[in-house]
Amino acid sequence: MLVRCRRYSAQTWPLRISIEETRPDFEIISANVFSQPIILGQKNSIKLDISNQGSKYNQQINLSFGANTLVDDRIVFEEIETVIITAQDFENGIVVIKWVPDWIGELELVIIIDSDNVVDESSENNSFTLDVYIDPAPVDDGFFSSQSSLVMTGVVTLLIGCIVMLLDALRRRESGYEEWIDEEDED
Repeated sequence: MLVRCRRYSAQTWPLRISIEETRPDFEIISANVFSQPIILGQKNSIKLDISNQGSKYNQQINLSFGANTLVDDRIVFEEIETVIITAQDFENGIVVIKWVPDWIGELELVIIIDSDNVVDESSENNSFTLDVYIDPAPVDDGFFSSQSSLVMTGVVTLLIGCIVMLLDALRRRESGYEEWIDEEDED
């Protein structure tokens, strides 16, 4: 950046000052979800392309991601997770975060680098939004799905119970159990 100051310098000797920014300036350039469609309860990876337009930064910083949700007619940021990224991540320019969604439907994911504002940057605009849709988990409808096996276990248990009761009734009938009941009724 070149600044010319003519007002306070002599008109014949223009003052030129070169200003170099010494602060880092982080920016999330893009974000992509690896697995499509995004499914409820299944792990997803989000790939972030991160850039530092300012001076080199050698410390760890926080990267938070969450969702904008509607609470009492206001949009509120609800944090999902905060991860620590290192200086090496900046040199590569790529950061991958893992995420398991626990709701269904449309969602505006918000990713914030330097979420706790520890780093003094030339621009503090460190957020990036990503609109996603989360599909419900698929329902197993095969013979050996969890619901079918639960029903089958119940039916088998009921049949075993009926067989045991039938065998007990036959055993009692053969042992003369009914005669004993009839003798008791005569008294």
